[in-house]
Amino acid sequence: MPLDHVPYVGRMPRSRDELMVATGFGKWGLTNGTVAAMILRDKMLNRENPWARLYSSTRLDARNSARRFVQGNLDVARHFVSYRVQNPSRTRASRLAPGDGGIVKLDGVKVAAFRDQDGNLHTFSPNCPHMGCPLTWNNAEKSWDCPCHGSRFGAMGHYLQGPAVKDMKPKK
Repeated sequence: MPLDHVPYVGRMPRSRDELMVATGFGKWGLTNGTVAAMILRDKMLNRENPWARLYSSTRLDARNSARRFVQGNLDVARHFVSYRVQNPSRTRASRLAPGDGGIVKLDGVKVAAFRDQDGNLHTFSPNCPHMGCPLTWNNAEKSWDCPCHGSRFGAMGHYLQGPAVKDMKPKK
């Protein structure tokens, strides 16, 4: 995901070849992919494109980008550390109603827990399989969300989207 949230489209920076790149769509691939195809087509045909400058693959401003990069990673570190030093969740697994989830203590261990409609409790590691950041329960979406890098998992721990590529680890 580019720091300015705009995809990179055009010639590959520092490439001696005519290598083209289109990346950083950030979950907007259908729309931005179409724009990228139009920009690349026009570049190959040596035609002007009104969006080429905005999406330029060489637009990186190192000083401004470095500041945003550091701030973004400080936010990730803050989530990662604060989770480990805060008080454990006060929610008890026994208090989760059908369809509810949350980070709970079960037998003295912090777990991600979800109670299905039949009343069965399903438990998982409370950490994202991508890089170990703490997951949070999203009650509106009935999903587990990673505030660090944006991975999302269904209530039963199955992978939905994000940089993670595996399901949440079940806890017994």
